[in-house]
Amino acid sequence: MAAWPAIAALACGGVLLVLPAVTRAQGPCPCPVGEQRPGEPGQTELLARAKQLFREGVALLDAGELERALAQFMRSRQAHPSLPNTKSAAYCLMQLGRLDEAIELYEELLTRFGNELGEGRRELALRLQELRRRLGSIDVAANVNGALVVDGRLRATLPLLGPLRLMPGRHVVRIIMEGYETFEQAVQVRAGETVPLDARLSPLRQAGRLVVQAAGSEGAELFVDGAPLGSLPWEGTLPVGDHAVVVRQGDRGTAPSAVHVLEGKTVRLRPVLQPLGPEMRAIVVPPTARLAIDAVPVGAGGWQGRLPLGQHTLAAHEDGYLPASVRAAVGPEQPRALTLRLVADESHPRWQSSVPGTVWISASFGSAVGASLRSEAEASCEVAACSLVRGALGAARVAYGFPNGLSLELGGGYLHAARDVLRAIEQPFGPPRHETATRYVVRDSIAVDGPFGSVGVGYHHDIGMAGRLALGARFHLGGMAATGRDAIDVAAYGPDGSFAPATLAAAGTPARAFSLLLLPAVEARLRLHAFHSALGLTAVASVLDGPDNEHGELIVHRGDAKCDGYPAPVGCAPGEGFLAAEKAFGRFVLLVPTFTVGLQF
Repeated sequence: MAAWPAIAALACGGVLLVLPAVTRAQGPCPCPVGEQRPGEPGQTELLARAKQLFREGVALLDAGELERALAQFMRSRQAHPSLPNTKSAAYCLMQLGRLDEAIELYEELLTRFGNELGEGRRELALRLQELRRRLGSIDVAANVNGALVVDGRLRATLPLLGPLRLMPGRHVVRIIMEGYETFEQAVQVRAGETVPLDARLSPLRQAGRLVVQAAGSEGAELFVDGAPLGSLPWEGTLPVGDHAVVVRQGDRGTAPSAVHVLEGKTVRLRPVLQPLGPEMRAIVVPPTARLAIDAVPVGAGGWQGRLPLGQHTLAAHEDGYLPASVRAAVGPEQPRALTLRLVADESHPRWQSSVPGTVWISASFGSAVGASLRSEAEASCEVAACSLVRGALGAARVAYGFPNGLSLELGGGYLHAARDVLRAIEQPFGPPRHETATRYVVRDSIAVDGPFGSVGVGYHHDIGMAGRLALGARFHLGGMAATGRDAIDVAAYGPDGSFAPATLAAAGTPARAFSLLLLPAVEARLRLHAFHSALGLTAVASVLDGPDNEHGELIVHRGDAKCDGYPAPVGCAPGEGFLAAEKAFGRFVLLVPTFTVGLQF
């Protein structure tokens, strides 16, 4: 509040001088008024009340209570408008972000109190120029001089002298005139732009009559659907249907009450006035949502006014959104600014019909596990001597999702799987009856990897949390440029336990082939706005046999072995081809628990 000290100094220092000066310059009241009615406070009492409310507002502002300070400054203005209370109220509105309301008061400062601003007049004019650039406006032309209500707040009575300034965004505009159908339209306003609005109200074709009267409430103001229609007792015609009626007289009044008008019928209302709390402001998002106070509909866009002391329920609803409500306690010194923000119900037909589909991308990562890669090396593996297949999968997808949950998808990624195998192969050598029983112990490090691409379909079904939690499944058909490798370490053992190292020619040479993949998956997905994450399980099934390894002969290293007798030492074993041309991999299945992150456009 860096700007407040100057305002406070002007206000506090000048309140006792400026207010009397205004009174002396303009007479008993700064605006034309009728004669004082019996029981009404006179100008002296109003001036004293304005001073007291202003002092209370300054104290609240110093304490950081903007809403409460604004309420006191506005009440001070109601009692007696002056430079200090108008300027202070405008400052509070600026700090609360209600620029369209603040600019109205700043313009009033120039036109009504310009002579009292002195050097501050130029500064205020510059501030107004900046505000006008930040606001948009509507230029309303209508065939009647009705009340103009924007977002549930009375803004003007037609005809307008110029465009009405509004905050950028979507607003609901209503024009109300007795004897005519109510005009209502949503408009989108942008900063620096003026939206023309041509309103044509039709005379009532179906109407009923409303009579409002209450003993001891003569002269009280009557508001119907947010527009002032006169003072009590009141009788007039209204369109057929439901209406919200409010009666207010000073600090006493009623909450909105529902009146159902029937064609050709007369409805009588006898309101009971109660003590009112301070000014209250309710905003609904989106502004086209309908608001109800204590189950009485008060229109779209929001509401501003005073409610009787006590508990009240505000609720908002609109097709395509989940309803929202809040319980508000209205006290004598508790001005409230409430916002009811509705969350879109994405399962509602409104969004399915208006949004043909969405595009999203995602990336998945997971560790693969399986029982076998179906290579020939694994066929002679003892279970206890072979590890499980382990590996990793990384994949990315782009999809077009339809409103019914189906999606068409393109994917790609990289798969790696490996397994260690220990096996023993009996392969004797030498002439009959003089054979040397030879046992080859083979250690295989088998791996299959390669990039793949896929196409498929998916389906997701919302199960809760306002459409943010869903279960899904997909099926992809893919092709993989697979590479198989088998790095082999082998040794030969004789019947007497003798040992000879051996070498397999071209061991570990890559064997490449095309493999057809089936990739079914299930997942649970959590969405937050445009982002989503998921936990799932993917199966990878290779449905074609892989290639043969390009291994050569197995050569046993003789060392110092003597090979001129029988049975010969194991080091005399000849070159063997029994490990050549083994199948690198076959038809295998892997399971991959996955974590997925994605973005929807």
